[in-house]
Amino acid sequence: MGHTNSLLEQIREQHKADAAVLAEARVRRDAVFDAARAVSGVLRTFSSGSIAHETVNDPVIDADGGVVLDRRFYPPLGPDGSGVGPIEIVHNVAAAVRAEVGIRYAGLTIRITKRAIEVSCHEPMEVAGSPVPQQDPSVDLIVGLTRAEKPGLWIPNTELGSWDPSDPEAHTALFLQGDHELRRTRRRAIRLSKLMHRQYGDPLPITSFNQEAIGHEAVLDGMTIAEALLAICERGAAQLAAGLTPDPAGVSPPLKCPNPFLASQRYRTSADHLRRALANDTNVDVVRAELEAIFFLLAPVDTSSKARLAATLRGAVSVSFGASGLGLQTAARGVNLKPVRSYGDTVAP
Repeated sequence: MGHTNSLLEQIREQHKADAAVLAEARVRRDAVFDAARAVSGVLRTFSSGSIAHETVNDPVIDADGGVVLDRRFYPPLGPDGSGVGPIEIVHNVAAAVRAEVGIRYAGLTIRITKRAIEVSCHEPMEVAGSPVPQQDPSVDLIVGLTRAEKPGLWIPNTELGSWDPSDPEAHTALFLQGDHELRRTRRRAIRLSKLMHRQYGDPLPITSFNQEAIGHEAVLDGMTIAEALLAICERGAAQLAAGLTPDPAGVSPPLKCPNPFLASQRYRTSADHLRRALANDTNVDVVRAELEAIFFLLAPVDTSSKARLAATLRGAVSVSFGASGLGLQTAARGVNLKPVRSYGDTVAP
């Protein structure tokens, strides 16, 4: 493994999600699923989003999933029925979740977003070593409705009181395709892509799922993590310069991208630095400099000064390529790297 791969792997490791918080996020998601399945006319539940796709970084913000209603049980609902919107059924499912999950989490609150029911438990967990030392993952539950003759689901747009086509179940199936090595490289490279964009702070020019869709198409068998990240950057730059990213399931319109031009430029600049790093892969100083240009908030700090490390503010995580060898150290900077939700008020599926 060359210096580029080694340093990228260490950056990824520094930002990996805490295992205990991930486990608790899944427990909360499953509790919400259990409650939702008790609603009449439910066919199944499904997991989706970054946790299901294994592309989540630290901190763990939410666990995504959905409940699927049988349209034959609800003939008036949706474009295949009498055109009845999602508002009432979404609130009914939310009430069932509140009644059941609230028994376990006394402080539970529920909010209806554009796409989902956001379930917040208000029981934070301590995460040692994270720039977000208290993490309290919520659950985003989509109320989906089967379509009469086409693949995928109708999912709510509560802002408009209407339904839109999407196939989050197919998205998850696509991300789980391929052999073990391909899936591992793909998800690790996507995590690095997310870190690269996230360090700029809000508003992000590209959504989390859009990055995943680009990564799914870009990463191929046999690639190293550096080659995979380069492929994502090259594809992202070209794709967003030409137009919006197609839905990988072929069901919904092209994926929402708040600022395709800016996202394309960031991908293009990062690709240039990665190519130079790989072209000089035996020169650790060149590789380090090129990767620092990509992950600019992961800049070196003076590792000899413990006082300086202790004095840094909590916020974005920075990584130091220490003065000796390839060791990486975490230090906090005063920037909040807030991840976006896969489904929510402003992010399309």
